[in-house]
Amino acid sequence: NQLEPNQDEIDMSDEKKLRKDGTFEKKYLSARSLKELIELKSETKNKPLQANSVDLELSKRLSNSDVVPSDAELWRGTLRYRDAWKQWHARTFILTRHTLRYLKDAKEEGRMQLANCTVAPRTSKKEAHCFKITHPGKVKAHRGSRMNSDYLILASDSGAERAAWLAAIETAVSVATADPLAAAAASTGAAGAAAGGGGGGGGASASGTGDVPVAGEDSESETESTVRERKKSRDKDKEREIRKEKKDEKEKKDVVAVGLAHDALVADGCGYV
Repeated sequence: NQLEPNQDEIDMSDEKKLRKDGTFEKKYLSARSLKELIELKSETKNKPLQANSVDLELSKRLSNSDVVPSDAELWRGTLRYRDAWKQWHARTFILTRHTLRYLKDAKEEGRMQLANCTVAPRTSKKEAHCFKITHPGKVKAHRGSRMNSDYLILASDSGAERAAWLAAIETAVSVATADPLAAAAASTGAAGAAAGGGGGGGGASASGTGDVPVAGEDSESETESTVRERKKSRDKDKEREIRKEKKDEKEKKDVVAVGLAHDALVADGCGYV
């Protein structure tokens, strides 16, 4: 089991031995857990993919489902995500080889398929350590109870945490993109929305694919543009109601005025009805 290193090997190689070309001693890498490798990746960012590099070691382990199952956790922690109304919500996030899921009260609230996606830091007026995952094909790879979209905006508590998450997600994106089944799922937006699912493994759909059913599939996606359009539509409806009320009120006043004029003529003895 290569998810956890052999303790004897750790004791033999307890010092980092980074070479100038960005590689490590083979024994050192083989003794690291996945979490430790991802931490190394965040510290040695942009090093070339070559023999005895962190990226190559991660790729070897994660490409073998017998060594690392597809649902094995690569990274876990608390992040904040921004919904369609630009509100931020703190959730527990779990990264696997193909997806990034987030939970609320141990139930899955949303997930994003990572194949073909990109991840990069992002500036934000409200959050200091922000980053964004995007699907370049405008496919709704992110499905959740608060929004369905082709992106997911996240924020961490520190720059170090963001660097670690970026390294972990970049690794998962690379593995998912190389997997034909994961890439096909992402290209169709078959990410699944939050609808139950247990704490560790998430819920399974009726089709048995492991994705949770999409909530409100027949409704329009809750993207920012959709929210703006709905608000405009509501404002227009309200304006029409106000105009109608004013028109009805004017007609009532006209009827009353005609009645008063008629009564005045009768009182003056004009003699017509």
